[in-house]
Amino acid sequence: MNADVMKGDSMKHKGQGGEHYKKHGEREVCELMEKEAVDIYFKNYLTHSHSEAVKMALWGACAVKHELRAGTKEGNSIEQENAKAENYRHRQKTGEWIGVGGEEKIMSEFRSMCQESLDPETYEKSLEVEQALREARQNLK
Repeated sequence: MNADVMKGDSMKHKGQGGEHYKKHGEREVCELMEKEAVDIYFKNYLTHSHSEAVKMALWGACAVKHELRAGTKEGNSIEQENAKAENYRHRQKTGEWIGVGGEEKIMSEFRSMCQESLDPETYEKSLEVEQALREARQNLK
């Protein structure tokens, strides 16, 4: 990263990112995200592995980002940002995204829609891709 962009411990925005990232009160959003990440990490590092505590900190910081930019990012409603923040908080606490349990229903509806609109060969290929994604997801757990 360009040294002119960095100053101290936090990034100074020189035309980077939208206004929704620059300030929230007296502090920049990235500073508040850093604080949240550090707080979450230190609350969890004794009871979880290092990598799990880092993941929890990351998801918590992402939740803060969406909470703070709710109503400030053009094109995103407050409800959209709050839903994203809720999803990150849920992931931070459970390790799962909201709606993972309903994934089969969603995939079933998607398969049905594809079957109606795709030729048989393309539909079969989409099932192969879905299976590969499912296996990759299992390997990550």
